[in-house]
Amino acid sequence: EIADKRACVICLPGSPGGVVDGLTILQPLFEHIVAQLNDADHAPSIHNHAHSTHDSAPSSASHHAAKTVETHESITRKLAKLSDESDSHEAELSRSSQAATRDSATNSANAQSGCQIVVSRVQNTEILMEELDQAVRSDRAGACLSFAGRVRNHDEGHEVDAIEYVAHPSSPDVLDLIAREVSQRPGVCGLAVIHRFGHLDVGEIALGAVISAEHRREAYQAMEMLIDRIKMELPVWKRQDFVHGGSQWSGMA
Repeated sequence: EIADKRACVICLPGSPGGVVDGLTILQPLFEHIVAQLNDADHAPSIHNHAHSTHDSAPSSASHHAAKTVETHESITRKLAKLSDESDSHEAELSRSSQAATRDSATNSANAQSGCQIVVSRVQNTEILMEELDQAVRSDRAGACLSFAGRVRNHDEGHEVDAIEYVAHPSSPDVLDLIAREVSQRPGVCGLAVIHRFGHLDVGEIALGAVISAEHRREAYQAMEMLIDRIKMELPVWKRQDFVHGGSQWSGMA
């Protein structure tokens, strides 16, 4: 959309893969868009530099644009690196971690008073299941169910060496919303969940969750809902690095 001849507004998906795909499609149009913002006439035709079959030599601007086209994999890696290293990303995740720490300090009082216990965190350090278990203990709870999602050494026939998780800055808020909604299920006394980001080796915990409930069935049902919603809704992407070389992203649009 051209807004008042001063700017061009382009809406792209929220994942790095979607951004890459969108920019790859739009890249041949950028020169034309700039020309329109400068009140130039419409060009007779617009060619995709990556697929043009003309034998004539491209203009200097077109040649420069063609040289800057990068592969989906290389751009995705850059976006993932920027997302992982950006100051706003780290600040947001740090605030979430600090808030979770403050919540943990009040867990004992909450358990004694019968209040709901909810702890959620997105962090780049080791997940300690004992910490989660301790956080949700309550005299009201007759069942305490734990889930530890670990990095396995294989996936669809490939030998996996390690995984790199990239978390969107909004992921702490999304995880907290999911945790609080699931904690409202009947019989749930407490819920604690942490998702890792960054580099993880085989065997390390990527997702840890503990739910305490009055009865075991309530704990089972709440845990199934929690894990399913995290898999579907949490804006976290992973790259699997394979033992024999190469890698693969998942969770991209």
